[in-house]
Amino acid sequence: MNNHIEIHHLELLLLGDSHLSVEEREKVLLHLEECSFCESNYLKMKSFYQEIESEIKSEPNSEDLDFAKKLLPKKSFFTTKLLEEPKKAVKVYDGWIEITEPYFRTRIQKFVRFISRHPKSFTSSLAFAGIALTLILLNLKNPIKDRNPERAFILNQILYVLNEQNDTLWTKPTLNFDNTSTTLEDFEHSVRYLLIFDIDNDKKNEVLLSGSLRSNKYFPDTIYCFNNEGKLIRKFTSGEFKSVSAERWAHTRTVIERFFIFNDGTKDRLLVTVDDQLNAPGKISEIDFTTSKELRSFYNSGQITFELVHDIDSDGKKELIIGGITNAFKCAFIAVLDPDNFDGFSPSTEFYIPKGMDKGNFKYYITFPVTEVGKFLSSTDYNSIKMILGNKDGGMTVYTTEILGGVETYFREGLLYIFDKDMKIKSIVPSDPFNKNYQRLLEGGKVTAQLDAEYFKKIKNSIKYWDGDKFVNNPVMNKYYQAFIP
Repeated sequence: MNNHIEIHHLELLLLGDSHLSVEEREKVLLHLEECSFCESNYLKMKSFYQEIESEIKSEPNSEDLDFAKKLLPKKSFFTTKLLEEPKKAVKVYDGWIEITEPYFRTRIQKFVRFISRHPKSFTSSLAFAGIALTLILLNLKNPIKDRNPERAFILNQILYVLNEQNDTLWTKPTLNFDNTSTTLEDFEHSVRYLLIFDIDNDKKNEVLLSGSLRSNKYFPDTIYCFNNEGKLIRKFTSGEFKSVSAERWAHTRTVIERFFIFNDGTKDRLLVTVDDQLNAPGKISEIDFTTSKELRSFYNSGQITFELVHDIDSDGKKELIIGGITNAFKCAFIAVLDPDNFDGFSPSTEFYIPKGMDKGNFKYYITFPVTEVGKFLSSTDYNSIKMILGNKDGGMTVYTTEILGGVETYFREGLLYIFDKDMKIKSIVPSDPFNKNYQRLLEGGKVTAQLDAEYFKKIKNSIKYWDGDKFVNNPVMNKYYQAFIP
């Protein structure tokens, strides 16, 4: 289509089904699918409306209060009276609003200025504009005293930042972000974009937001740091992504999958897990809080899917445990890293060995066999790590995913491998979904072995430990690890 949709009709679409006929609505939606220009206008307007709605629910800041005090004496907005003040005026007549002011800092003031610049576009939604402004100005509460962020979440592409009393401190539009939270149990998805932490020890928390592949404002290889008032004060990048994969793979775009704070008992550290947008290599890096530079990194031939900080050997010092997929050996893996000394590359076949990169500095690297359930039901030829949990008496529990792609999440669950503090397998426990899938294969004649002690003994003997030069069946530490200790 060559003709673009009028702003007026885009606004009617946002206001609800009753403002457009079914035919008109379908015509507008069809045009939005074909016209990127109109789609951009629509998304900007949608974000604007959502931000105004969120502002109505939030407490006004000091600038809002100062601005409101100037307008409160004239509560009747739908008149032709003029509020006189040097260089500032408000005039409303026949459904038009006109505002003039050299500069407005707050979103509420920007909302008013937007109306003045685009009065015709607000003719159809004068009720919304008037109600929004009236609610903001007439329902004023006392300013929020606690300005320290304690919780944040993204809902419907709006970032909300709250204090300990659950008062909304500030909001920002986050177009094309999935719903997520600093407390992940609030949402079904495990996407991690947010973290609240006092990075400069000034007793006020900052809000850390990583970018999104679909966002035009927040880039996926960067973490954005906002202060307690919502001002961007710092950026952390993911560092260089070295060419570590097979020659037929070309690097596309670096993506921060997750980030978290690690405390070793003496200081806090920012750790970032990074992947390539399309290809499989991944790395975990430590980023310096002060310089924003990458201090160290460990590369893996496949994606890293989970991280855990835990003292697995009960020596009083926490380890960094990562898990995911090793493309070189086509199976799930875990690696145990020393937070003070990790670097280099994971064990690999010749096809994946990176040029110019040292052997990996790690304590343990362990692989897990693909089971019959995965071989018959998965759309891939490898399994992966779903979760790693620390055990109270040292050691850990590793939870695999045996089925990847094309099935319901419930049926992707696999085996639980329970390790003691010496990295020996204490037991292997099948999850309920694994049991159910295996019984189906057994009944269908795809497998013949029962899920008995002999079956799990075979699985246990297929677990491999990297000794520094090769994989072995017995629990062993990387013999070159000590050589990296200064």
